[in-house]
Amino acid sequence: MLRRASIARNFPVLEKVAGGRRNAERGQDKRAIGVVLLEWSLMVAGYYILYLSVNGIVTMMDPVKKDRGAGVQTKEALGKKADRSEIARLDLSPYERIIAHEVLDAEQLEGGFDTIGGLEQQKREIFELAVLPLKRPDLFNKRGKLLGSPKGILFYGAPGTGKTMLAKAIARESGAAFINLRMSTLTNKYFGESNKLVSAVFSLANKLAPTIIFIDEIESFLRVRGRGDDAPWISLKAEFMTLWDGILTESAVPIMVLGASNRPYDLDPAILRRLPRQFEIPLPDPKQRAEILRLLLKEEHVDYESVKLGALAAETEGYSGSDLKELCRAAVMMPVRDVMYLPAGGSLTALDVDGLQAEHLRQVTMEDLRNAMKRVKPTGHAAQDYERRESAHAEHTAHISPAFMNTALSLLLQSLVQGHVPQVPGAAHGQAGGDGRSNGRSV
Repeated sequence: MLRRASIARNFPVLEKVAGGRRNAERGQDKRAIGVVLLEWSLMVAGYYILYLSVNGIVTMMDPVKKDRGAGVQTKEALGKKADRSEIARLDLSPYERIIAHEVLDAEQLEGGFDTIGGLEQQKREIFELAVLPLKRPDLFNKRGKLLGSPKGILFYGAPGTGKTMLAKAIARESGAAFINLRMSTLTNKYFGESNKLVSAVFSLANKLAPTIIFIDEIESFLRVRGRGDDAPWISLKAEFMTLWDGILTESAVPIMVLGASNRPYDLDPAILRRLPRQFEIPLPDPKQRAEILRLLLKEEHVDYESVKLGALAAETEGYSGSDLKELCRAAVMMPVRDVMYLPAGGSLTALDVDGLQAEHLRQVTMEDLRNAMKRVKPTGHAAQDYERRESAHAEHTAHISPAFMNTALSLLLQSLVQGHVPQVPGAAHGQAGGDGRSNGRSV
């Protein structure tokens, strides 16, 4: 210190130089520290950006993220749907939560067997075969393995005959959870995800038991396997059948698969084996049609002095239950149409819709129902009639006799050889080429 003080007194210039160096070194140290801090900040920011990018890519590549978000159901909501509070204690996997979206609310299952007109024999047998074992599995399981519900039931028949209504009636009467399985729920573009969803169907059904798994138009999913089927589709079917057999044979869990089909002959034989009880749901006969009409018009404003359900049932041959519903819908619209009558050239915007009152509507009459029959035809009748008319028109306009064609071709060849165009027998316009003589040019 004394030496430095002496140097400062004797050599003030050197002291200034040394001080400048020290200040420069301090500035360099500060800049170095700033550079290090900046580098660390950039490195941390880079890692954070990398984390966000990787996380975003992984999230986008999640094959079921969108479906999982759409299908997430709280356990309380699922318990309300199945009308059983104990479901709130269940632990559901992400795939099971997707399938839980297909569980129908108990309130959506309108009516039981008493709301289905006709089919008395089928309803009684189905009730004994399916409803009782699902409703009292403890009672049936104690009597042996044979006394219980079958692993599957198939309803087949023409469209609109009540197959889906029967399935819902079974679920409502038995109190079972009802999984309305749609194939769009199971299909996924990522390999292996569809199999996981199929597995979730049966694991969720096991947790919600007693459960009904309903597949409408089952032939579109489990049709006959062929050489042209894709490998993922074959794997999906095999997974479904394996789980179907496994979960129902290894335990006494009350689970039933119900299928509805308009084309049962398209089903795979292995599926038909797993649907041992098969019920044909035919078109209603006159007595059943009268019962269906009675149920449909029960709450409507009908003039029963003029409406004769027996006569109407006799006139609606070929109508399914769904067709009769549309017929009644069109008939009850007739009184509304009378109130909304417009003169020729009137504008629909001039109608006083807000001024319509229910008491202004008259009763539905037999004439309304017969007029509705002109508008509502049996299922497919209008399309088939149109196809017949189009086919007849095409045959009429395009029909050419084979004999006429042979004669025309032979005469055409003869004309090429002889240098003239002869008359074709049976032609509609006299002689071809004017008078049938040579056209002035030789071959």
